[in-house]
Amino acid sequence: MYAIFGATGGIGSALAQRLAKHPNATLVLVGRDAGKLDKAVASLAAQPSGGLTVLQADVTDAKQVR
Repeated sequence: MYAIFGATGGIGSALAQRLAKHPNATLVLVGRDAGKLDKAVASLAAQPSGGLTVLQADVTDAKQVR
């Protein structure tokens, strides 16, 4: 399982693209902006075979992390 925080940014998005191609990869994409998260999921060239979970959260906010 790979959790990518900041999944809608340049590095996070590139990492998600790369990891989605790995067999049995399970991705958890975390970001603050729901619209950008939707675009990140849509832009994945290959859906991860292990599954994909998308969470909208600001990890600097302790209440949202819980």
